[in-house]
Amino acid sequence: MNESIFTDYAVVAVGSTEQEKFPLILVFGRENNGKAQIIPGISIYDEAISSGSTFWNRTYGFVQRLTTWKGQFRQSCVNVGMSPIVFTNALSKPIPNAQQNKDALRVTIQENDIMSHINGIFDLKLISRVGAVIFSTGNSSVYELSRYEVIKNCLARSIPFIEMPYFATQGRKNEELDQAINDENAAIIKNIINEFKTYTQKVVPADAGKRHG
Repeated sequence: MNESIFTDYAVVAVGSTEQEKFPLILVFGRENNGKAQIIPGISIYDEAISSGSTFWNRTYGFVQRLTTWKGQFRQSCVNVGMSPIVFTNALSKPIPNAQQNKDALRVTIQENDIMSHINGIFDLKLISRVGAVIFSTGNSSVYELSRYEVIKNCLARSIPFIEMPYFATQGRKNEELDQAINDENAAIIKNIINEFKTYTQKVVPADAGKRHG
């Protein structure tokens, strides 16, 4: 009997983000930590599963510190059911968090799989709204092909590429992250968040105003 093959989409977005019109920040982490086969497409953020993600929370915290957003930015996005931040990963194969020596598995991923994975992400219709890409994997050579493919796709679409230290590194201080972005790239992020804020103020009902910053 054949085993069932579970699949998951490569990009994760909050609520109705895919159907909205505001600009986006596409954030690349390392790899999915589940067991599902990754395929092109967009899945919906699950608060029950992802609210404890260090990578996600520190990404939102970093963006919040760059902006004038009042309150908890991630929770505000969950409350209004949309977010300017969408997440994906540099590698095409999932590796559970419990796995020891992850690099030993990362180097076994076929180059063609990585290239197909990255190109599949940039072929999504959603990419037309991406105003910046943040690449946050750390400097291990196992991500070099992914990095190259992401930069190539960004250049082809005139999307700013912003490389950051790995957000989820244990013990990393916020100051280190905040100092890793230059003024030009910080301004790009701020503009995207400001456009999102303006958008939510127009589309979220007035009586729900308390739900967003």
